[in-house]
Parts: sequence; structure tokens; C-alpha cells
Amino acid sequence: MKKKIIVGFLYLIVSYLLFIFVCKKSAELSFSYDLLFLYTIFNIFVFLHFVIDIKKLYDFIYRKRYLFGLIVLLILVIGKYNGSSIEIWRDYIQPEYHTNNNIIAGVSRPIRSDEWLVSTPTNLSQVNDDFSSNNDILRGTNNLVTFYPNLPSKDISLLAAPNNIGYLFLDKERAFSLAWYLPYFILFFSTFELFMILTKKKKIYALLGSIMITFSPVIQWWQSPHIIAYGSLAITIFYYFLNSDNNKKKLLLSILFGYSGYLYIMCLYPAWQVPYGYVFLILLIWIIVNNKDKLHKKDLLYLIPVLLIITIPTYIIFEQNRDVIKLMTSTVYPGARMSTGGGEWKTLFTYMIDMFYPYKRGFGNPCEFSQYLSLFPIPIIYSIYLMIKNKKLDLFLILSNIVLIFLTIWVMFPLPEIISRLSLIYMSTETRAQVAIGYLSIIQIVYILANYEIIAKKRRKYKLLNIKNAIIALLSVIITFVTIKISNNVIEFYFPGYVNLYTSVICLVIFSIVIFLFICNFQKTNMILVIMLSLISIMSGFLVSPINKGLSVLYDKPLAKEIRKIVSEDDDAIFIAANSGMVLSNYLIVNGAKTINSTNYIPNLDLYYQLDKDKKYSDVYNRYHHIAVEITNEETSFSLIQPDLINLKLNNSDVCKIDVDYIVTINPNEYYDKYEKVYDEYNVNVYKTNCEVE
Repeated sequence: MKKKIIVGFLYLIVSYLLFIFVCKKSAELSFSYDLLFLYTIFNIFVFLHFVIDIKKLYDFIYRKRYLFGLIVLLILVIGKYNGSSIEIWRDYIQPEYHTNNNIIAGVSRPIRSDEWLVSTPTNLSQVNDDFSSNNDILRGTNNLVTFYPNLPSKDISLLAAPNNIGYLFLDKERAFSLAWYLPYFILFFSTFELFMILTKKKKIYALLGSIMITFSPVIQWWQSPHIIAYGSLAITIFYYFLNSDNNKKKLLLSILFGYSGYLYIMCLYPAWQVPYGYVFLILLIWIIVNNKDKLHKKDLLYLIPVLLIITIPTYIIFEQNRDVIKLMTSTVYPGARMSTGGGEWKTLFTYMIDMFYPYKRGFGNPCEFSQYLSLFPIPIIYSIYLMIKNKKLDLFLILSNIVLIFLTIWVMFPLPEIISRLSLIYMSTETRAQVAIGYLSIIQIVYILANYEIIAKKRRKYKLLNIKNAIIALLSVIITFVTIKISNNVIEFYFPGYVNLYTSVICLVIFSIVIFLFICNFQKTNMILVIMLSLISIMSGFLVSPINKGLSVLYDKPLAKEIRKIVSEDDDAIFIAANSGMVLSNYLIVNGAKTINSTNYIPNLDLYYQLDKDKKYSDVYNRYHHIAVEITNEETSFSLIQPDLINLKLNNSDVCKIDVDYIVTINPNEYYDKYEKVYDEYNVNVYKTNCEVE
């Protein structure tokens, strides 16, 4: 015991020396007391392995897992930590004015503009509106924000976004932290409990599945834990409902099941909800069949609270947002979406490169190429082989393969429109549907490891080195080589030079071993596989989002203070950001400015029709869009830059037509001379139009 403690202290010494070295050399880490604090918590956990029996340690952690999860969440919230890339604003807004860099670890990701440019400013705009269900800051007009977008508000819509509950009682920085991390904690624990069911309570495999999904590149690059979290939660609750004999407990579980279903519905992203929905449907079928002896006619009564929990708030929200839904579904983008599949099969094989994205620069858009660590198509082929070998049909493997094969066919080949419509998959796209293939493949991997592992019989050793395993090893190398070749062709086409011999060799070595161990599925070597898959997953996803502290970059810049000053003196003032691209406008709404060209979730048709009386450009602006404004002397016109970005050339004489009070710009031109400059600092100018005076 003393020797282990001594080794533990030696570990701590080496660990902190390494910490100092890495902070000096790494681009992802720089020394701070916050980082030292978080690292110390991690080191305390590691040190406990030297002073406590490991089995007892993990048994204790398992029994108190929710308590430990709550403690970790509290540390993150109290410390004001979040995973936002908002520090990018330091370089966009008055970069000459230096604010403290609040990134504790990792780097900000410009590609995550949906987050730092759109959702974060949009959500924080509610702080200035006292979390009203009607926001008059976005687009410079009245917006109902209980559905699309669903922003933090003191309204029944808060039920659809429980992560926003903190805005009701915490300061904005800690509320933002809770809103950021709570969905990931729900995802981790709901996935763990789901895998406990699938693996027959084999904790190590359940933990592996939870890590592979929570830290997957898909979840981390897209910052999309909600759909899977709520789907997994619903399936887990349903399982415990069927296995309970207590009426009060059944009633509570039925309510929670209904609420989880409601949360899933209100994620409002059919492109993922539909293909993921297939996965949760087969899990539901599998649980029902496996527990059919526990089903009773009286259980149908519990459908009443389920339906009430789902339908009542859904009806209220949908009825409240009838006009919003009508506008949303009539837009050119995304309302007119119709997909029949085909053409995206190659990206199913790019999962081997995912572990390089957070660290190796030069890849333009990792989000679109991020995958689950699916080992596709091996789980499908191997599961079929196992059923043939064992001469036994496995309901879960049959159901999962039906879904996997259908989705794979849809991703690879265009199908008749009637099939796409009947299956509802038309509401998705090929690039979105393929992530559900990866998700279900991971479930298959963990299920196979837990339920088909080879256990050596007593007095009989399992020989890892034999002819059969030599063939498997050769096959694993060939499969890995082919997969790398396909993956490299895809990546090289879009981002030449990103993959090379170095990345290929690393992938070949690592994944040849992984695939070999998976196919062998020997209990004694599976621990090596579990460790490898866990490390690859954590490496691929942990530092995709930075560990950031606070929101000061949004509020401490001189421009932010000036905007708040103007708003405090004239809270009805209408702003526009012009000749500055599409970024500046959303910075204004954080600080309470009613900004016409902030991101339009719903197009402001009343305003655009004032500028386009003949509706000549309606196909351009009738969509979800960012809008860049140029004040010119040319005729007012709209142009489409990309599906969600439009450019408005606004004739100087039309500025007052849309009741603009202030123009904020970083590139004023001669047409600004007619306006009164009220602010000029660090290359940002604010002009007062004095339209009412005219």
C-alpha cells in the first residue's frame, strides 16, 4: 500500500511538471488558475486509484454517479465555464481594444458560427427583454420567441428547453453555463442507462457506449446533444415503466416518458429527428417484445398522462405560433425541403480522420464531415455473421440491420419520392441521415461486445495467436487500408493536403488493432479495445469546443458599452449594421439594440415589401437568413450569396423609409456624410440618421 501511495505522489509530481511543459508548448492550453484548478480535480481522481482499491472506487462512483455528476455540473456553473466560441468576437469587434482572453483550454471555432454568431447572441438578447415571450430586439420588430426560435422566456415554452431554467434565477453568465452543459450531462447519463439495458448491466460496456456517443465528433462539432439525450431518456424511462409493479411509480414514469417525448418533438429539427427516430423506434419494439409478459391491459390507462403531457403544451405552443409556423413552412429555405436520397455514401467512411480535426488545422468544415466512430460497415456484416454462426436470430440485430440497410441505401441511391414520403425520410437530407447510421452502428458495436464476447472456459486458454486470428488480423488491415483510401479521397477532394502519409499510417495502425479486437471479441482483450475506443472518442471530441469562462467579450468592448448607453437613453431606437458583412449586427442585439438585420429566423416580409413593392426578390429573402447591408447610391436590391445569406444593397434614400435611427459600421463611405456621427472609436462608427427631423 505504501508503495502505491509513493507511486501516486510520484505521478502527481510528474503530472504537474508535464502540465507546465504542455502549457508552454501547446496551442490549445495556456496557464491559468482556472485550468490549474480543473486539472487538480482530475489529478485527485487519478491519485485515488493509488490509495483506494480500484474495484471499490468504481463501485462507489457507480452507486453515487448522479451525485458526482451534479457536483461536476455545479463546478462548471459556479465557475461560469462554457463551451462557446464567443472569443472569436475579440478579433471581429474592435480588435485593437484588447480584452482578457477567457479561453481556459482549447480554441474557438470560427466554423461554429451557428453558435457564437447566432444562437448565443439570440438567446442573450432575451436578457434585455426581461425574458418576455415577445422579443422586440430581433429584426428590430416584434418576435414571438416561444417556438422558432425558442428562446429563454417566462412562458410555457420553457418546458421545451429545461436547460434554460437557469435564466430565471441565476446571473446571465452562470445561466448560460447551465444552458450549455446540462444537455451534455443528460446525454451522458441517459445514454449510459440505455446501454445498461442493452448490455444486461455490464457497466464497462455501458460506459464505453456513453463515452463514444457523448464525445463523438457529430455531437461535439454540431453541439447537438438534445435529440439523442431526450430520445435515450424516453426509451430508458419506458423500460423501467414496464419493469415496475408500483402504480405510483408507473404513473410518475408515464409522466416522465411523455415529457421526454415532448422534449424530443420540440427539438424541431426533422432532418435528424426522423432518422434518429427510426433508431428509437426499433429500441422501443425490442423492449416491448423482450418484456411482453410484463404488459397488461391496464397499462393502457397510463397512455392518458403520456398523451396529455405531449399534446397539451404542444397544442398551446403550436396554436400560439400558428402564424410563425405558416411563415416558416412557406419559406424557400428550409421550408421547401424535399430529399429523395443518393450520392453521399463515401462520407460514411471518414470516421477514421475525425480524431485529427480538433488539433490539425487546415480543414475548412469539420462539422459536415464529422462522424460517429462507427467502424461502418463492419457492425452490419459482423452481426449477420454472428447470427449465422450461432444459428440463432437476434431480434435487436435484425431490427437494427433493417434500419441500417434502409438508411444506407437511401444515402447511397436516390429512391422514388413515394418511398421517401411514406418513410418521412424526405424531411432529412443524405448528409444528415448518415449520422443516424453511425449512431446505430455504435449501439450495435456495444451490443455485440456485451452479448457475444468470447469467454475462455476454465482450464482452457484462449489462444490469441492462431491461424484463425491471423486471417482476422490480415482482414482487419485490408479493411482499414481500404477505408483509409476511400476516406482520404473524400477529404483530399475538398481540402487538398490535409491527409498525408503521417495521418494514414497512424490510422492504419490504430484501426487495424481496433477492428481486429472487435472481430475477435475475446473477453480478456476487450478491455484493451474499450480503452482504445474510449481514448479515440475523447481525443476526437473533448477539445472540439473550448473551455471558456464568462461572457465578457460580449459586454466589455467599448462598442458594447456605447450601444447600451444609446439604448438606455432611447430604448425605441432602431439600428442597422451596414458595410460590415453579416457579423456585426448580431453583436448589437446582445447589448439590447433593436437591429433590423440581425439573423432572420422568420423573414421580416413587412419590411422587405417596403423596399421591394413588386416582390421581385421574394425568393431571395423569403427564407431563414443572415443579411449583410451595403448603403449605396444604387437602386435597392437583394442578392443571394448562399442558401442562408443574402446581401441587401440599400439605396441611401431608403434608409429613412425603414425607420432606421442608428447605423453602425466599420467601413463608412461617402454616403454616410449626411448622417450625424455620434461615435468613432477603434475603427467602429455609429451614425444617427435623424430621419424624424427630415
